[in-house]
Amino acid sequence: MPKAGRYDYPYRDLDDCVEFLRKAFDTKKEYNMSRDSFATAIGQSSKGGGFNLLVGSLAMFGLVETGGGEIKYTELAKTILFGEPNQKPKAMEEAVRKVTVFAEVFDKYGANFTDEQLRLFLKDKAVVDIAEANSLAQLVGKSLKSHLKYLTPRDGGEKKQMTDLPANTQVDLVIGQGTLTTSFGTIKLLNQATLDLARKLLDVVESQMKEEQKALKPEPKKETKP
Repeated sequence: MPKAGRYDYPYRDLDDCVEFLRKAFDTKKEYNMSRDSFATAIGQSSKGGGFNLLVGSLAMFGLVETGGGEIKYTELAKTILFGEPNQKPKAMEEAVRKVTVFAEVFDKYGANFTDEQLRLFLKDKAVVDIAEANSLAQLVGKSLKSHLKYLTPRDGGEKKQMTDLPANTQVDLVIGQGTLTTSFGTIKLLNQATLDLARKLLDVVESQMKEEQKALKPEPKKETKP
């Protein structure tokens, strides 16, 4: 498996892994196959390096158990392949989060992590040599970005507050989690629709603040004629 310091990450992405599992099952109609049988079902050789990298990726995502020359589908893999529609997103996220470096970078920096943040993470947390940090950050970043669609923020992240706003319009910014909280409600910024809703909410907050400031502003004194 590819390595970034003390972290491993998959050679194949999750979508590819799922399709190979589906293809093998459609061919063999079994959840437990020998390595040779599985390789034949997906049109590969069990002796090839590419096949070994695929099996390693499947195991890293928690989709198969290996040992004794066999490949066994896990319950997680079965849920992804044949579960109810409402079960699949959670199962796909669970698979991605089994890759520790993906989960830790996303939880720390969110979906909009920068190259610099990833380089620093790899040097500090993964103990990557400084000479390799740039190239590894590109590889890990590219792989992680292809899986962001399956990741959602975890609750309990570090919070900062914009304390210069009035208490009844205070906004909480949850670092790396895309959550906006005002006195009118809380929105998780997960897609374009929620982003548009957040903008409307902020417009309402701004309007309320202006009204409050207007009410507090003293009226000008009227001049009296002698």
